Amino acid sequence: MKSIKAWAREGSRTGAQIAMSLSLALLSSACTSLNLNMSSAEVPSPELPGRKGAHEVSFHYDESTRYEFTADASRRPPTLNDPSTQISRLASGRGAYSMAEWLEVGAKVFPGSRLIGGGALQARFALWGIGSGPGWKASALLSVAGHLASASGDQDGTFGNGGHNWKADATGQTSGMGLSVGYRFNDSFMMFVGAAQADQSLRGRIQHERSDNGSSPEATYDLSEVRARSRTGILGFRFGRQVQGALDLRAAERQWPNQGRGDARGTSTEAVIAAGLVINSENR
Repeated sequence: MKSIKAWAREGSRTGAQIAMSLSLALLSSACTSLNLNMSSAEVPSPELPGRKGAHEVSFHYDESTRYEFTADASRRPPTLNDPSTQISRLASGRGAYSMAEWLEVGAKVFPGSRLIGGGALQARFALWGIGSGPGWKASALLSVAGHLASASGDQDGTFGNGGHNWKADATGQTSGMGLSVGYRFNDSFMMFVGAAQADQSLRGRIQHERSDNGSSPEATYDLSEVRARSRTGILGFRFGRQVQGALDLRAAERQWPNQGRGDARGTSTEAVIAAGLVINSENR
C-alpha cells in the first residue's frame, strides 16, 4: 500500500503535468492567431507647456480596437472569412518637445507582440491661451500612428510528416485630428471638452513553407485591406500642472466592417473612463 507521501508526490506530479499541458495548449492556440490592436481617435489636452524647449512625458491607458484576421494562421488554407473585431484597451508612453510656445512635437510608443507594437508621430498646436496660468485654452492635434504584429510557428503546434513552418505579419495605420477647448481655474485644476476623428487601415500576409514531406508547396496568403473609422468626444479633467493626473470621460464610436465576430464589428458606441499621468518640465 502506498504511503501518504507517495500519494502526495504522485498527485503533485500529476497536477504539474496537467498544468503544463493546459499551459502548452493555451500558448499554442494563442500563438496561431494574427491580430492588431489599433489606437482610436485622440483628443489632445488644450494646454501646451507654454515655453520653447519644454519637455513633456506622459503615460496613458486608452480605448482601442483589436482586429483578428484569423484565429489560426497555421491552418492551410487559413480561415479568412471569419474575423473578430473586439473592444480593447491600449497602453502607451509619450514624449514631447516644445519647438515654440505654440508648437509641440511628440512621439508615442505602444507595446505589442514584438515588445514594441507600434508608435505615433504627433504635432500639437496652441490655438488660444498660449502660456501658463488660469484662463481659456485651446489646441489642435495631428497624429499618424503605425501598428505591427507578427506570429510564427509550425502547423497545429507539431512539426512532423506533412507539417510546415509558417509566419504571419500585419501592419496598420491610424491617422487623425483632434480639437479641444477648456479652462484652467488654477494650478490644481483644468477642465475641457473636445472631439477627434481618425481613419484606420490594416493589411497582412501569411506565408506557409513547403511541407515537411514535400506533399504541399509553399503558399502565400495576402490579407485583404481593412478600413475603419473612429470618433471620440470627451469631457476631460487635469489635476495639477507640472505633474498632472488625467481623467477623461469619453464617448467612443467605432465604424468597422460588419463581418465575422466581436462586439465592435459594424458601428458601435462605448462609454469610456480613461486615466493617465502627465509630467511637464518647468514652464512658469
